[in-house]
Amino acid sequence: MKKDVFECEIKVNGLWNKVTVADAHEQGDVLRRCMECHGPIVLMRPGPNGVPRAHAEHRPGHKGCSLGHYFEGTRTMSPSRIE
Repeated sequence: MKKDVFECEIKVNGLWNKVTVADAHEQGDVLRRCMECHGPIVLMRPGPNGVPRAHAEHRPGHKGCSLGHYFEGTRTMSPSRIE
């Protein structure tokens, strides 16, 4: 991702909650989304010695989210956003 994204949103009891990616890994099979564009994400575990850190990546990439490496300069909601 363009920026280090260490937080995301997960849906618990019908409400979206901002959590760290590390905490989202612990939640098991819950709905997850990008906290900016509400698009689908994949959680990445930390590498050896924590490098790279746990983070989220857009799947599919979205050029309208400043948190992704596809960003083209204009923020928009993901066309495949998760409600």
